[in-house]
Order: sequence, then structure tokens, then C-alpha cells
Amino acid sequence: MKVLEGDPLGWRPLDGRSAVAIGVFDGVHLGHREILEKVVAVGHRQSHQAVALTFDPHPLELVAPEKAPVFLTSVSQRLGHFEGIGIDVTGILAFGEIRDLAPETFVEEILVERVRAARVSVGVDWRFGRDRAGDVSLLERMGEKHDFSVQPVELVCELEGEVVSSTRIRRALGDGDVKMATRLLGHPFIIEGHVIHGDSRGRELGVPTVNLHVPERIAVPGHGIYASVTHHRGERFPSVTSVGVRPTFDSDSHRTIESHILDFDEELYGEAIGVEFIDWIRPELKFDSVGELIDAMEADIDKAREILS
Repeated sequence: MKVLEGDPLGWRPLDGRSAVAIGVFDGVHLGHREILEKVVAVGHRQSHQAVALTFDPHPLELVAPEKAPVFLTSVSQRLGHFEGIGIDVTGILAFGEIRDLAPETFVEEILVERVRAARVSVGVDWRFGRDRAGDVSLLERMGEKHDFSVQPVELVCELEGEVVSSTRIRRALGDGDVKMATRLLGHPFIIEGHVIHGDSRGRELGVPTVNLHVPERIAVPGHGIYASVTHHRGERFPSVTSVGVRPTFDSDSHRTIESHILDFDEELYGEAIGVEFIDWIRPELKFDSVGELIDAMEADIDKAREILS
């Protein structure tokens, strides 16, 4: 898959025409996948390239920072999902570079000149261009002028009565319902980051952990203990992951994400890992003694083995 980055006005025009889907596509959930898969199918049937245009950062981070959501996926994860779906080209739109373009300029310079759109799929309420002046109606009129069709789509769908949307998935994660989040995503919820040094308290208690540094503005499940799978260099290891502030030790309320990898005792400092959240085990609790905490951790490990077996 080809990736276009930097100032979109500097992108080299594609060879041949394309079917294009435009959106943040945060999480690449079931609703997003349906849209992207249709773009791939329609595009390839007409010998067009399938193109996804996504945003980094989220437009709201510049327009209304107080309303900007945390991301369910990093850019690299989104790219991986796009490639797996069959997208041929992904353009990462740096919103700061295009926010002041007139809507007509965005269409003519990016959709027509750069990605050579023959078909464009956008959300039914999509707005674009300076002051969000462009809408689907304007896009359709410009499509008639520049020979591309427009397919407005709903970015929210339902799965067995549950609304599938990035907002609903974030809510499920906040509630600790990682099974629901995974079901709505249609793929595992994984946080990627690097292992950093902690205070070695887990090792002192006989349950060594790896501490995950998570990039800013990435969604994290609610505080609690989870059965998980830790990904490292292409391998999967059963694990137990704690998200929280370690209240038994009167911490400074700094949230940590710590995973105890079962039957594993290698040093991973500085290594890139991913933590896949499988199921909730229990809430984060404050224990009266270290002994009670150790007993609880051993029970957590037993429960995780049961869930992951």
C-alpha cells in the first residue's frame, strides 16, 4: 500500500483514477470496514485504485480542542487495517495544511488533481474547507463538473441492536467492557507502545510486570484488571494487565498500564509491544495489606489463565 504524507498540495498525482473514501476512520470499526470494503470492491471492478483519505491529527484538535476525542487507533494501526482491507493508497491529511483551503480548492487540488477521484464516499454530514463551508451538496455539484460521483454514507451502523460508532466504542472501553469494544470494532482492541522503567514493585512482590508507555491521545480502558495478550516481535504471550493508579501504595494518581506476562522472564525495556485486551477480571481495589494484594494478584493470574485457555 502506498502512503501519501506531508502537504497534500505537494502530493504527486496518482496514475489512473480512483475510488476514494474520506474520513477519520478512527478504530476502523465494522461500519468503517463496510465503507472501505465497498470502495475497494467498486474501485477494483472499474480498474480504479482504492484510496482512503484519513486525518492526523483529528480535525477537532485544531478546531475545538476541548471536544477532540482520544483515538482508538494510532496512525500506524489504521494503516495496517487499511492495507488488510485492500486499500491501495492512503493519504494522511494534515488538517493544519488544508483547513484554510476553500472547499472548491480542496476538491479541485486534492480530489481531482492529486488522487484523480472517479467516485467519492463521505459521511452524510461531512463538512470540509475553510469554515466548514463545504458539504455533500457542494461536493455533488463539483462532481458533476469534474466527472466524479459522490456516495454519501452513514458512518454509524448497528450490530445485533448495538450502535457501532467510535463514540460507542470509547464508552465501552471507559466502562471496562473490552469484549463489547472488540465486538463493535470487529477486530481486537490493542494498545501499542514501548516498555519503560517502572519502580520494580511488581518484581519485588514476585509478579514482575512490563510498564507500557502509551502515546498521547490514545484511548485506554477504564481502571481495572484485565486478561490480555501481549504482542512482541510477532509472538503472542498470555498476560494480565492492570490499568490504574495502584491505590494500595498511595500513588501520586499517575495512571500506569502494567502487564504481567505469564511464564515469561525476559527484559523488554525499550522494546515495542502491543497489549490486546481480552476480558475484564475485576475493578482496581485498594487492599489493606501487601499480603492481600499478592493473594488478589495470584487469583487474577488464575482467572486470566482460565479466560485465555
